[in-house]
Amino acid sequence: MNIVDLSAKKADLECLKKAIGSSRVVALGECAHFVREFWELRQHLFEYLHEKCGFNFFAMEFGFAEGYRLEKWIKGEGDKTKLSDYSEAAAKWGASETMLWLREYNNTNKNKIRFAGIDIPEAGGTIIPALSPLQDYIKKADNSLEAKLNEIIEIANNFSDLSSLKSIVKWKNISTEKQHKLFAELNKMRLRFEAMENDYVQLSSQEEYDAAFRLLETAAVTVYMLQSCVEMSSGTGLPYDMSIREKFMADSVLWHLNHSEPDARIAVFAHNNHIQKTPVQYGEYKYVYPMGSYLNKYLGKDYAAFALTTTDDHIPEMVLTDASPVGFNVVDKEIGLPAKGSIENFLTENGYKDKPAFINFQTEEKEIHCFRSQSAYISTSSIKETFNGVFSIPKIWVMGTEELTQNKIFNKTE
Repeated sequence: MNIVDLSAKKADLECLKKAIGSSRVVALGECAHFVREFWELRQHLFEYLHEKCGFNFFAMEFGFAEGYRLEKWIKGEGDKTKLSDYSEAAAKWGASETMLWLREYNNTNKNKIRFAGIDIPEAGGTIIPALSPLQDYIKKADNSLEAKLNEIIEIANNFSDLSSLKSIVKWKNISTEKQHKLFAELNKMRLRFEAMENDYVQLSSQEEYDAAFRLLETAAVTVYMLQSCVEMSSGTGLPYDMSIREKFMADSVLWHLNHSEPDARIAVFAHNNHIQKTPVQYGEYKYVYPMGSYLNKYLGKDYAAFALTTTDDHIPEMVLTDASPVGFNVVDKEIGLPAKGSIENFLTENGYKDKPAFINFQTEEKEIHCFRSQSAYISTSSIKETFNGVFSIPKIWVMGTEELTQNKIFNKTE
């Protein structure tokens, strides 16, 4: 195992370049959302990957459908202070500074950076962003579906919200008949799209068809996940059901890779638990097969995953509350010293508690059998099989709910 001291004056990121090799997809994680330093470090790492390794695609844990609109802003459309006009989620939930950096980078450099979302809309809060673009497409390709799509949208408006936590409550208040109708009609439309591909492509284009079909899949998966979350909260859910969303995200990465230039290389920003290659496991309980496990299956050595963690004694947690517009508040939680057997404890005992570091897992380290995920710990029988490496930050600052939702950066004038 190789530990690189990133606090050294001459420290560079050649260690990362060696670790990724020829991988076409590199994931950069975080052990918790809403940490400013994680955003800053990942932005620095991505800039290096872009300039030194040819990574020209920035993808993140963000809605697949919403990503198309946000990319327009990143490419220079609209006012740079009006990110919220293109994406309220990106403006409010910790990504605004990185999105502005991407826009300004593209404005001053010839080698442009593309942007892509890979997740279901609002992490499951709505299907409207996936359905709205379909209205224009079916007018061109199959107007016989127009009435059906309008019915679907009418039902969808009854549960749409800023986050899945809020939409789940609304979903439970919809009649079972309407829930089943929504899922059935979405899948009937998806099957029709498959059968009519040749006709649809002649009336539009292969690119337009592929995007429209993916949007249909997006809506169907989101509805499935809403129902799965309801069943899980009531104790009737199926094991590993959360894996449906994870596979969707992995398939989205692959979709963007397959619809890009042959030499495209994609960097993915997502939580450590999404990017890890092995099942998410609490003790002996296996909870979900993450996106990273599917990407590892699809791509093999063309996929590399790097976690971000901290040796600090506090971490952001999401506390559920009906008083919040998104169903939770972000709180700064004290967690004390790292647990024995954790990657964070390994760093501490090896003199890296107060220094930024990078660990390249070239060999197995049997002392490590867990790593932080918010204030909990995820178990692993092989840290080398879980991640290609880990970046550690000694001190973090938690972005609270009020700061995030006030959207201070993009409410200011030029």
